[in-house]
Amino acid sequence: MMSMHRVAFFSVVLLGCGASPRRAPPPEAEVGPSEGADPPPIAPLPESAICSEEDDDCRLDRLGPVRLDWLVEGLPVAQVIEKLGPPATRELPVEEGATGEWVSVAAWPDQGITVLLTAGAATEDGTVRGIWVRPPSTLQTDRGIGLGASAGQVHTAYGNTLDPRGRADQLVAGSIYGGVTFTLASGRVVEIFVGPGAE
Repeated sequence: MMSMHRVAFFSVVLLGCGASPRRAPPPEAEVGPSEGADPPPIAPLPESAICSEEDDDCRLDRLGPVRLDWLVEGLPVAQVIEKLGPPATRELPVEEGATGEWVSVAAWPDQGITVLLTAGAATEDGTVRGIWVRPPSTLQTDRGIGLGASAGQVHTAYGNTLDPRGRADQLVAGSIYGGVTFTLASGRVVEIFVGPGAE
């Protein structure tokens, strides 16, 4: 058994030779994203955020394109006729002063559908720019609102896209310059209009 004197001797020799206790290596530096890597995605604004009263663009951005089942703005009239059959009435096109486009209205009253058509020339068939839905239509918007829906259901579906400047008998999602307008009677939707209500 090694004596206490020898243990002490070895300790003095080691200290004299400059030995020191081993230190733990420093922690590795955090490695950031490599140059040129995609930045982390930005969190979207909370859905509860409210657009300012005058900010139509904010509401339109949140609303996005509006569909009534298969019927949507920009659809060629030939496809509408293919789906609904020939219209019961179709006006002759008239040149619109504000835009220089040729506009006309085609209606299918037995199906509760009327469309505003626009074309670059009087001889062209045109495409859908506006859509009116009235009884007995069963078409619904892409957020599930159709004729007979309550004002509360419209508020739930369209919440922060609704224009606070709307009338008591109308709820406008987006803007009168685009979007969707719900006309109410006794608190229920009796007409839906999709498209610009003003130029």
